[in-house]
Amino acid sequence: MKRIWPVFLVIFMLIGAALACSFSFSSASIENIHLARDQEGEDRATTFNPLDTVYVVFDLEHAPPETTMQAIWTLVEVNGEEVNEVLLESEEIETSSAEVWFSLSNSEGLPIGNYKVDIFLNEEREETLTFEVAPE
Repeated sequence: MKRIWPVFLVIFMLIGAALACSFSFSSASIENIHLARDQEGEDRATTFNPLDTVYVVFDLEHAPPETTMQAIWTLVEVNGEEVNEVLLESEEIETSSAEVWFSLSNSEGLPIGNYKVDIFLNEEREETLTFEVAPE
């Protein structure tokens, strides 16, 4: 029985090492997130006109070089009726710590209604912001 314990200990250590290698930890975080009418994020808003370009702007902090980001823009409600139609799925981008922005626009005008934008960090939904498109 004394000889079995070292074998179990080695097996336990190998399993622990394998599990530790299969998980990755990222300290990346989204800070100062907001909606705006400009790419710089200075003209903050939560209500937009149909012909506005809607920007979501934020700082990506403590992100290793291969951090992935994506935005999914959804029309949630029109005329009081639930729609939940995905309008735009941005390309997944790879970045490190930086100021990041995504935008939504339509040259013919966005439909009047309620919207949301989901921000994904390393394929996990990290933030959701809601906004409205109203008549001018």
